[in-house]
Amino acid sequence: PTVLLVLQLICSRTTLCLRRMPLLSAHVFASHIGHTGKTTLTFQMSSFYASKHPDLHVLVMDLSEEGDLTKRLLGGVDAAAGKVDDLFGGVFRLLSAAEKRSSGLTSWLWSSDFNVMDHAVKLKDHNPSMPANLYLISSGAWPRSESPMADDVRKTVCNKIRGSLEKSPHSWKLFCDTDGDRRPSPFTMLAYGLCPQAIVPLHLNKGDLDRTETML
Repeated sequence: PTVLLVLQLICSRTTLCLRRMPLLSAHVFASHIGHTGKTTLTFQMSSFYASKHPDLHVLVMDLSEEGDLTKRLLGGVDAAAGKVDDLFGGVFRLLSAAEKRSSGLTSWLWSSDFNVMDHAVKLKDHNPSMPANLYLISSGAWPRSESPMADDVRKTVCNKIRGSLEKSPHSWKLFCDTDGDRRPSPFTMLAYGLCPQAIVPLHLNKGDLDRTETML
């Protein structure tokens, strides 16, 4: 029931926004701890949303360290095993241009023709059960130690990514999956900057609510 309620809210928002802008909405699944259902909800909701809105394009950014969402979207761990080198790591490639300024801004941030979709894969090309309008940018599925972005750099990166989607001839819906941490990783912070709406799965106890307040 909770999943259906959230989907109804997101779908109703899409109906209101459909004629207004190419990037209709962006939701991040966030939590202060792991194992709350973020990845499962992102998988279910992005797939369901894409199947119910075939006229829209749906982009999923897997910003978790282990890439569990990517594995599920590709058909499971075994199906994804042979595709790691080709399909994983789109987020890293997106952000890995050589730094040319002392501020840390990468060269693509200044490029007028930057297209975030150059780093995405069409999931149906690799998993026939996925909707044809569902795309993925994956973090990688291996642990990495990323240096935190300065606030101004992160804002510029987020604006560039959103700007690329907003200039698209297609209408987009963005979902982001993240790692659970009260002190978020650099890529989780990137997701927070990209998405004005957050979905925070919780365990039903007061301690969890208290920790969520700390996270927020």
